[in-house]
Amino acid sequence: MSKDFNHPQIVSSYDQHIRQLIPGYETMHQQVKAILNAAMPDHAQILIIGCGTGHELHELLNLNHTWHFTAIDVSENMLDQARKNIAPLNENSRVQFVLGDASVLAASAKFHSILVLLVAHFIEFTAKLPFFQILNQHCLRQAMLLTYDLMQMAQPALWQALPYLCQSNGLSQKQTDTMMTRLPQDFFLVNEQEYCDILQQAGFNETYCFSQALTYQGFIAKNFD
Repeated sequence: MSKDFNHPQIVSSYDQHIRQLIPGYETMHQQVKAILNAAMPDHAQILIIGCGTGHELHELLNLNHTWHFTAIDVSENMLDQARKNIAPLNENSRVQFVLGDASVLAASAKFHSILVLLVAHFIEFTAKLPFFQILNQHCLRQAMLLTYDLMQMAQPALWQALPYLCQSNGLSQKQTDTMMTRLPQDFFLVNEQEYCDILQQAGFNETYCFSQALTYQGFIAKNFD
């Protein structure tokens, strides 16, 4: 991936830019909150992969005051911003921040739910299966994995519509032209069947789509072992 998510300028503008860049960004997070609210028990342990500036963490801390979170990111500056963003909540005792990727987690760390939102599309093709296998090893029985990624779509109309939707969210035509040009360089895209196959090979027994906004899709995968 070419974008440096540790660069201070990218970190400071991330929350505004991501809402312009990702179709249905807020709706996706609303859906994730609703799914977790319906499915997670009190005192659930939740892992957030690529927590970024802490937007979803902030929302989830307010959603259930018994849940505990492990928030992991490879960018130290992103983690610092996430700490600042949740500081007013005075809920630090319910959050463990981890610098690195999923491989640094202790083998004993187990979770009721793992959130991988806008992360896996950056992972190279050959690394996707090992990535999800590691996550599966950290699942409690009947745990729920939620993902949301840019996907490989066969329908040209969806790709043609994407820049116009991003422009309606606030990006300029120049920015969307650059975005579309860089897609093949910045992302490693698979289609829905390939994505579900990877999740199943990684050990998840049930996978299905819970959301779609043009070329972005969200999946739920469950672990019954």
